[in-house]
Amino acid sequence: MLKRACVIGGMSATGIVWIVTLGNLLLPTQRELVMLAGLRAVLLLAATAAFLSLLHASPRWSIAALVLMLYHGGGIASYSIPEAHTLSANPRLKILYANVDRPSHSWDALRIIVEEFDPDIFIADEVDEIWQPQMAWADSTYPHRVASWDGYGMAIYSRLPIEDSTVITEPGRFGKTIPVKCEWQGTRFRIYATHINSPVDDAGFLKQARQFDTVARTVKGFPEETFIAGDMNACETRLEFRTLLSDCRLRDSRSGFGWQASWPFGWPVLSIPLDHILVPEGWQVVDRRLGPFYGSDHRPVLLTVTRDGDMESGTQDGI
Repeated sequence: MLKRACVIGGMSATGIVWIVTLGNLLLPTQRELVMLAGLRAVLLLAATAAFLSLLHASPRWSIAALVLMLYHGGGIASYSIPEAHTLSANPRLKILYANVDRPSHSWDALRIIVEEFDPDIFIADEVDEIWQPQMAWADSTYPHRVASWDGYGMAIYSRLPIEDSTVITEPGRFGKTIPVKCEWQGTRFRIYATHINSPVDDAGFLKQARQFDTVARTVKGFPEETFIAGDMNACETRLEFRTLLSDCRLRDSRSGFGWQASWPFGWPVLSIPLDHILVPEGWQVVDRRLGPFYGSDHRPVLLTVTRDGDMESGTQDGI
């Protein structure tokens, strides 16, 4: 009886994972399938359990489960394949992005992370009027700042002079968008900091798709190389996310450094990489990692980059 239950359970799990996987690829407008497809660790775990339960009982079904294991496991593992380059001692630019989770009031813990990582630019997302006076500690180290503290606001702190900036608030939008232009080592670049809506309902799902399109069209219009940083409420399983990368000729900074699921903290199997810093052509990622828990349900993204011309070809070292 137990063996039969395991077989039926394995077949059911295999069928569900196949439906989610194919549905996300073939029906990218079906919100429920798209959201479930982002839970790659869950899908991998379900496919693995199904494979083990069906291995001897049903070879055909076990092969179907194995294909899913390879697809989702390979998708996660592909982010850990190191890129071929040797790090030099040339200058490096550090960028930190943190969705602080407004009610967490974790400004003291955020300060410790910022001081330890020592970024040239850091972005605090989901700040508000209560956060504003608590962030005064950053003013002396980061003399250049652009911020909007109302509602779910955003603040960008920079050691580099900010030549151009705009605070964009869209009607019905969850968060803010702030594009800034800076210069580093003789190169002008932009950081397009944004917070894309969560697809928690059908309206939010459609709005998210429109926002990805808006971000792509805006970034393609900038003459400068542009980083995109923010909580995008999506990962590589979302078609619009992949389209943003290809249309804007950006690289996912996770490549070579692991899948790095950033939300929700404390639930490893359910975690998804929602927080991103996407890197333009002309820049090389030296290091990319997630910061520790500090009170927010999102872990911060800590990125170190250099210019492509400052890297030597060879084998990756020290990461």
